[in-house]
Amino acid sequence: MSTGMNVGAGKVGQPNTLHLSPEVQQKLLELQQKGIDINNFILESLQKREQEIAERKEEISKQILKREEEKFVKNFMKNSMENSAESSAWKSNERFPTKHIPISARKILHEEFGKKCSIKNCQKPSVQIHHIQRFFASQSHDPRYLAPLCKEHHELAHSADLAYHDIRRKTKQL
Repeated sequence: MSTGMNVGAGKVGQPNTLHLSPEVQQKLLELQQKGIDINNFILESLQKREQEIAERKEEISKQILKREEEKFVKNFMKNSMENSAESSAWKSNERFPTKHIPISARKILHEEFGKKCSIKNCQKPSVQIHHIQRFFASQSHDPRYLAPLCKEHHELAHSADLAYHDIRRKTKQL
């Protein structure tokens, strides 16, 4: 195993170069000198991070679903008391969740992907949060099915989805 620290040698902005602060380099070197496999240590830390993010996404998903269900029931009850349940509740625009993505979902996506597009090897900044499961169909902002995308990948995601175009065309006709 090599004892040299081959990090930070490339130009800033190169995707395959690590830029570790001197403090981090020193701590890793100290661990390595103690006989600790720093590659395994870092890999375990990254896996733990991924697991924690997945667990938090699950919890956020449950919270969002609970809020959406409570809002639906509240509006359904309100509308059914005002008029007949069949006509008024389904006509209400309030039965659908807002297209605004909750801040909790935005934060966990930022923690997972940073400010970059979520497509592997894409280094462009994300500009849009994409619903992997169409919002029109799911009516949910479940963070497990959201992905921050750059402009180009967001356009590709929608252009590849012919069913999406059919739905958009139909809703515009309404």
